[in-house]
Amino acid sequence: MIQSTHDQQTLETFYDGFGGGWRWRGGGGMGMTTTTADVTEVGTLVVDIFESPTKQLLWRGNVSDDLTGNPEKNSAKLSQDVASMFKHFPPSH
Repeated sequence: MIQSTHDQQTLETFYDGFGGGWRWRGGGGMGMTTTTADVTEVGTLVVDIFESPTKQLLWRGNVSDDLTGNPEKNSAKLSQDVASMFKHFPPSH
């Protein structure tokens, strides 16, 4: 089992409509743009199940989700995600 977290950055750019961005007609304008950066912590859980005698990987499940500052909410969401992940176990052949 591997668990990790990482920060994911999202950039949003907004144009004021008076110049910046794509234009349908030529000509200039004094437009303003604003770009904001949002950082979200993302948690990932990977579960590998191997066959003991051969050490062959039988199944891999993984789940990733945004984390909040609320540990109880994160724990509840993780329980839901793990239950959903194991709906696909055992693998059908």
